[in-house]
Amino acid sequence: MVLDQGTVRLAGPVEQLRAARPEQYRLVCDSDAGWTRGEPGVEVVDLDGNTAILQPVDAQARDHLAREAAARGMIEFARLRPSLGDLYREAIQ
Repeated sequence: MVLDQGTVRLAGPVEQLRAARPEQYRLVCDSDAGWTRGEPGVEVVDLDGNTAILQPVDAQARDHLAREAAARGMIEFARLRPSLGDLYREAIQ
């Protein structure tokens, strides 16, 4: 449970809270990852050179993104698991 000035902001089992967040992925390419900005159904959360944090709207967008990344020289494509600190910070914003 997360309390903020006496108000319950977030409650439940940690895995349930993690599962309730939209899926995000870290993509590392062997070249600039800026091409991800134009991918349909994908929100670019953060972009820094060859690394991007991405949030696809659904499994179809995620799969398309993975195929496109593989064709462009993907090094890593991994789902991010939010930490307890991430959940806390989001709850009290």
